[in-house]
Amino acid sequence: MLFHLDTMWTPGFSSKTILQDSVSYFLYAEGKVLTKGDYPMGSFRIKGQISRYSSKLNENGLESSQFYIVKRGFLKGSLTVKINQLSKDNYEISIVSAFATFDRKFTARPGELSEIIAEIPKKLKPGKK
Repeated sequence: MLFHLDTMWTPGFSSKTILQDSVSYFLYAEGKVLTKGDYPMGSFRIKGQISRYSSKLNENGLESSQFYIVKRGFLKGSLTVKINQLSKDNYEISIVSAFATFDRKFTARPGELSEIIAEIPKKLKPGKK
């Protein structure tokens, strides 16, 4: 599933940063996660595999999911991800690390994979330009 990230903030702070819509997304499919964000002060990229995925409906019939992002690379711990559906087209994504190296919350809306395919560069063969 693909989510376009609209805003980002650190838990405990009230100021929200608006992300650039065309290149800020959260994609999870086939047991893997890719999160990319660009904003005026910098950018971030997180990738890894999904572990211990669980999903349930709350009393309002909205979805709530939780999983861990593991196998992120050498000396990178796992991240806890919680996705809460706030309304039909509005989600809140919380990504928290055990060592407080990346604790962020995002507001997001669902999107289609075809919207970001054009941004992923094709690998060129050696010697080609």
